[in-house]
Amino acid sequence: MASIEAALAAIEALQPGEKVNYTQIAKRFSVVRSTLTRRHQGVSTPLDTRYRNQQSLHPQQEQELLRYIEHLTREGLPPKRSMIRNFGSQIAKKELGKHWADSYIQR
Repeated sequence: MASIEAALAAIEALQPGEKVNYTQIAKRFSVVRSTLTRRHQGVSTPLDTRYRNQQSLHPQQEQELLRYIEHLTREGLPPKRSMIRNFGSQIAKKELGKHWADSYIQR
């Protein structure tokens, strides 16, 4: 368990009505107090969560797209970037950006 998660768990383990001492808990778990405070109060989220929330397709949808690309490739018809973007747009039910397929391929 990462330090920030352990610190958050320690805060959650406090008795109801018991005052949270962010400074003390941050020192005990070697985390930045302001980060701990914001995370506990729900002001900030971990980077990976923010990254996932910005994705046009959910992981399951990306897997569906990958299966489609693999199927076409096995059939001897490797898709062009425009085809990947069009199919991704159909899955997402929204128009994806001009360079979305390039970013998807890099992932």
